[in-house]
Amino acid sequence: MIGKKIGTGRTAEVFEWSDNQVIKLFYPSVSLEEAQREYEVQCLLQEEVPFCAEVYGLLKVEDRIGILYEKVHGESLSSMIFKNPDQIMRYAQIMADTHKSLHSIDFSRLPSLKEALDHIIRHSAHLEERTKEMILEVLFALPDGEAICHMDFHPENIYLSGEGVTVLDWMTAAKGHPLADVARTEMILKYAVIPGVPEDLKDQMRVARQELIRGYHETYFPEGLSDEDAGLLKSFETVLLAARLSENLPAVEVSEIEKELLRQLEETMS
Repeated sequence: MIGKKIGTGRTAEVFEWSDNQVIKLFYPSVSLEEAQREYEVQCLLQEEVPFCAEVYGLLKVEDRIGILYEKVHGESLSSMIFKNPDQIMRYAQIMADTHKSLHSIDFSRLPSLKEALDHIIRHSAHLEERTKEMILEVLFALPDGEAICHMDFHPENIYLSGEGVTVLDWMTAAKGHPLADVARTEMILKYAVIPGVPEDLKDQMRVARQELIRGYHETYFPEGLSDEDAGLLKSFETVLLAARLSENLPAVEVSEIEKELLRQLEETMS
């Protein structure tokens, strides 16, 4: 039975269900197909990924679709960063090490990331046809891969407890090149807008994010990036910025992403 709400996200709310289970209830705007995809992907991944929460079933509660998950203990990385800002480099290292561990796992049964991005770009209502052509040209030139890519790997989806790390929200998981997933994480940390942040905390949050990105990047690439990989990371970011516009974003974030996307495309053409 539905209990106390314990989380709110872009696509769903999370409620207590029993002592060791929670239910992720999707908003009505999320289709049954999307919810089933997350459930099926989660079932596949829990066989291979050590830091996945267990999934128990797909069900309907009134007019909303839900997935029953193992109740994860501990705190989100974002909460811990907020409470212990002096430990941000340690949290950045945990984040990068976990991400790198995930990328060491090849898993061909997941859908293709490049195919998913191709579909999003082609059907985007936010891009002009000429811009779509330019983005798809960049996408086609990028390498593919079979590493597990989470594609929503950020501090709010990473939980720490005495038992270790658990990563949540695998709705967008796909197989692809690890640098695509790294680019997505760094893009979210750079541009994502968190609603309701007081003005006096925005500068503090911006500095914290910069530190988190620096620590994450330096840990993930301890020897630095080759010129080739730096170019790939930048190209993946360009494509992902374009795809991000199809998400339900605050207007201020849309504006920032559009400006950065235009800047990157002009740089590519010059």
